[in-house]
Amino acid sequence: MTGTRGDFPIFEHEGADYYLEPWVEEQLLTSPPSKELRLLAILAANHKLSENEQAIEEEAMTEYAQEVDLLWNQQRLTMEQMADQMEQVRFLSPFTMTFLHAGPFLERMFQAGRTGFQQWVRHVKDQGSYRFVFCHGQPSLDHGIIASDGNAWWTNWEESGPNHMAYDLAYFYQDIARNQPFHALDQQAIFGTYEAYGPVWREADTSLLKALMLTPTPVIEFVELYRTNPNRYAEHQWTAMLEVKLNTLRYLSEMVRFKEDQEAAMRQSST
Repeated sequence: MTGTRGDFPIFEHEGADYYLEPWVEEQLLTSPPSKELRLLAILAANHKLSENEQAIEEEAMTEYAQEVDLLWNQQRLTMEQMADQMEQVRFLSPFTMTFLHAGPFLERMFQAGRTGFQQWVRHVKDQGSYRFVFCHGQPSLDHGIIASDGNAWWTNWEESGPNHMAYDLAYFYQDIARNQPFHALDQQAIFGTYEAYGPVWREADTSLLKALMLTPTPVIEFVELYRTNPNRYAEHQWTAMLEVKLNTLRYLSEMVRFKEDQEAAMRQSST
């Protein structure tokens, strides 16, 4: 069976869907904007083009919020249990000391993310509708290329589907933070680029983005990996990788704070 989705042919074989995209050679950029901002502009334009809204009952939203809250509580409990068990060891390894030292920071991230999610839930309930776009699903730098004419292309659409744009943005910003953290001026360029090409951005959207970006789950999963297979890497390698994950989360926290400060300043200027 053959069909099309946009400009790309779709094939079905033995219950699986396959799609073809044009071959594009990756090019090195010699002038601004950067690859990150070019890809972000295309992602934003796709979101704007596909923006939609759907009514949602308060009961359904409450049930969803309870499910998310349960997952958060389980993650927090897992983190606390890990810390308690590690503190029982007489000799604290560099990895263990790094994780335990980061405990208060991770707790703040849990609280901040939870607060953001609750704010977004209240907004959706007040509106009685859920806003969504057609998301890429995994918009990382590895899934985007720049053609010889300077145009940006997204590849690997197998995880695409309808969702709130904050899910795409959180994934993309997390990837940026892992690869090359930006300074404050670049944060302004990032948010400004999306808002220039994407759908209207609201403070409630920032609340959901905050919840998705500040989750310590990647850190907790990494610590669990260390506990179950400590000989996979040398101790100094484990510790260095943990520091990278913590620094990524710290940078994402700075991004959220920058955006919230920007929105607060805009509210003050309008009164």
